[in-house]
Amino acid sequence: MPHVSPTRTLLGVDVVGSARIPGYHAEEIPAAIAELLDTALTTAEISRDEVLSWDSTGDGALLTLPGSLLGSVLDAAAKLESAAIRRNQRRKPEILLRVAVESGPVHGGAYYERSKVTLTRMLDADAFKQLFGRCRAERGIATALIVSDHAKKVAFSGDHVRELQEDEFVPLHVGNKEHDETAWVRVPGCDPGLVQRFLPGPDGSAPDDRPTHPGDARDDGRAGGAAAESPQPDGSPQPSVQNVINGSSRKSFQGGVINGDITFH
Repeated sequence: MPHVSPTRTLLGVDVVGSARIPGYHAEEIPAAIAELLDTALTTAEISRDEVLSWDSTGDGALLTLPGSLLGSVLDAAAKLESAAIRRNQRRKPEILLRVAVESGPVHGGAYYERSKVTLTRMLDADAFKQLFGRCRAERGIATALIVSDHAKKVAFSGDHVRELQEDEFVPLHVGNKEHDETAWVRVPGCDPGLVQRFLPGPDGSAPDDRPTHPGDARDDGRAGGAAAESPQPDGSPQPSVQNVINGSSRKSFQGGVINGDITFH
């Protein structure tokens, strides 16, 4: 009779906007990911020997660890933010990470693993990508974390997590192929209220971009500040655009969509 597979903790990371990183920097991505993960694991007191498997996906990684280390893995996920910021200040390419944590049965064989599929789909969820992009534009974050409902319940069922508080997480509806459930997201530097405001609607519609308070708008020297730019489809921010109009401003002009600032000459 086949035995039930042992419970494992899964940690997955995916680099945001990796397709737009120039080729001469792209080859550095796997080493950069390994460096950040090693730093975060060490800070959370997880040794490399405790990692049961480490699979590189080119622009990401999937780590399998003992189920008993779920709390410590969440601590390591929290440490990735400061590690990424420090690295990005010193070296190129800039590494921004979507991070996911799951807990469930993993056999370790080369066949369908439901827990790994669930983790991958959380990382790839459009709602999570959109949320990352909006929080990046608003707060300049380097990482965002998504955790399955099951993993969150287990991790906070006792004194297992040191770096995170349960009330820092906000529920996020995740729909991807047949995967359709509620996960939990935590964004460093963004309080739960701000994250809640940036969540897509149940039908996938864009959230309200208006600031909750006048001071929430980013002040760039113009009256009233400026709202955050809408992210690109993969969650990375839009490139800056400057529009220059030559001629008299007394004459009217007509356009469809104008992105960026307008300067009259």
